[in-house]
Amino acid sequence: MKTTRDQITLETTGRKFYANNGILGIGEEADHLSEGYDGGFGPSTRWDDNWDESSSEYTHEEVNEIYEAMVARWAKWRDKQLSLKSAINIEHESE
Repeated sequence: MKTTRDQITLETTGRKFYANNGILGIGEEADHLSEGYDGGFGPSTRWDDNWDESSSEYTHEEVNEIYEAMVARWAKWRDKQLSLKSAINIEHESE
């Protein structure tokens, strides 16, 4: 999954979707994805540059690609937060 400022391109299929600031999220019920802070994301939103009425669902490859990319994003966030917390704790211990 390649992200630019306002677009996500799924590398498995080449489909492109609008995503405000490259933000992609999922609700608690895991029944849909959203982009930015309030928009829908995916084939049913018709933001796809290559919109094809017959492909209104994600392919298996797209689902796996999105899943892997989001797991990697959350892991990166976790690692940054833990690294920051460790740095703060080291700074306080040396005082």
